[in-house]
Amino acid sequence: MPVRERGPRALRAGAWRLCALSALVASVSACNGSPTGSGESRALVEARARWNAAKPAGDRYVMVQRVECFCVTGANSYRVTVVGNAIAAVVQEPSGAPVETGLWSAFRTVAQLFDAVRDAEQQSGTLRAVEYDATLGFPRIVSLDPLRNAVDDEVRYVTSSVTSSVTSSITSSITSSITPSP
Repeated sequence: MPVRERGPRALRAGAWRLCALSALVASVSACNGSPTGSGESRALVEARARWNAAKPAGDRYVMVQRVECFCVTGANSYRVTVVGNAIAAVVQEPSGAPVETGLWSAFRTVAQLFDAVRDAEQQSGTLRAVEYDATLGFPRIVSLDPLRNAVDDEVRYVTSSVTSSVTSSITSSITSSITPSP
């Protein structure tokens, strides 16, 4: 059986190991597993910064979004109008037929997409894929699997054509909802 060294030298070696271990635990905890230290990946932080620098004033924009899931939206594309970071109108593409407000919860604003990516990054295996727009930074594709062992819970948001032309979209939505069908 080996004899353990005792005395000041062993005490210094033990203290050094304890300090090294404490530093390692502190650095991992501070980073929360992410290189930015905020719990968010560098790609997410950079994309959000691009979006914050380029987003339309007052968070007023129109985008085309497709929600691919085992849900009522199917694989159709919709024009989603966002005002003040809240969904203000949703119409089906290309017909312009308005979507009932009860179904708007299937769609996400750009801020909600960023939050979904952040939350999924913190839950291992939840984020399946994410792609950001190279110019504006908004999440173009967000693929999530909230329950890894469940079936039909996966959802994929495909977002494109983000523009600041809110007024024409709302007018189009209101007009198509009051225009009688032939």
